[in-house]
Amino acid sequence: MLTGDKVETAQCIAISAGFKSRRQNMFVMKNMTSECEIKHALVEFELKASNTLLVIDGETISLIFGNKALQDRFFALAT
Repeated sequence: MLTGDKVETAQCIAISAGFKSRRQNMFVMKNMTSECEIKHALVEFELKASNTLLVIDGETISLIFGNKALQDRFFALAT
């Protein structure tokens, strides 16, 4: 699901629309400003990816899409 709203709004929509079950966790990536920070977060998400929803803000996704290696890793984990 993509939304142009704030991360908090996206979380509420995911719950209201039934995308998130009570047993699922949310992993939030927001306000990230460095590729190193994103790499670390993607590794952490990979460890928790089972039964976990990924919520990411526009600033962070823009950095990911600006780096081919991060983009490939993101798509591998997110799909």
